[in-house]
Order: sequence, then C-alpha cells, then structure tokens
Amino acid sequence: MNVETEQGAWALGIELSRRSGTKKIRFIHELGPSDDPSTIGPGWEYYLHRLLMHLEGGDVESVKGEVFYPALAPA
Repeated sequence: MNVETEQGAWALGIELSRRSGTKKIRFIHELGPSDDPSTIGPGWEYYLHRLLMHLEGGDVESVKGEVFYPALAPA
C-alpha cells in the first residue's frame, strides 16, 4: 500500500505468518531512490520499541526518540 507522508509517498506492507506456534510480523518499507535510510531506519526502531513497550505493559512515553536518532543513523 502507498501511504502519503510529509516526505512523499511510501510503499509500506505487512506480512503475518505462523510456524510451529510462533507468530511472526514482518514490516516492509520499500525505499525509493530519494529515501534516506539513515533517517527512516532509526524512526522504525523508535516506533517498534514503543510497540514492544506497550505490549509488555510499560510506559511508551519512556521510549525517547533521541536514543535512536541520530545515534543509529550510521547503522
């Protein structure tokens, strides 16, 4: 699916699967030629950590964006 953002259209997807009782969620983000993974990747890490915090019953506000960007930009 294409999602409009401030940075333009993003091609996003999600796949759900189950094998031997284990559930797997795969998030897909197809980068275009002008997309910068050094800024997009840390954003995904931030939101995924917030999701995990929520699922574990923790305080999502305790997950701080500055921990991920710019620290993870080189990765």
